[in-house]
Amino acid sequence: MQERLPGSPPSAVTPTVIDAIIQLNERFAHVLHDRPDVPLLSLCLTVSGDPYPRHEVLAAHSDRSRRVLEAIQGNRRAAPEELAGDDLLHVDLTSSNILFDQTGTITGVVDWNLGAYRGDRSLPW
Repeated sequence: MQERLPGSPPSAVTPTVIDAIIQLNERFAHVLHDRPDVPLLSLCLTVSGDPYPRHEVLAAHSDRSRRVLEAIQGNRRAAPEELAGDDLLHVDLTSSNILFDQTGTITGVVDWNLGAYRGDRSLPW
């Protein structure tokens, strides 16, 4: 079901908008503490392909991106497969997916089409 929310994405990404997004992300802390049914976010260090090819894009783009992929693959043994935590994650939390009203207050977060996940909201991805 889709709902029409008030507000619109910001016309510019200003320090005020960034601060509001950071505060919003902080509100996602431990939201899923009692929801083990919500999946952990895969870091895709060893898995890639349909529907979201990651490794293939890096391998095909340039020599530099291939070196980045090789570094990721070389370090994956030290990293977990999933992002542990109990925070709510929106995997595309960008200014274009956050609605603001005229006063600068966030009125909604949209574009959850990639799903909601559990994990650590402080991981930059």
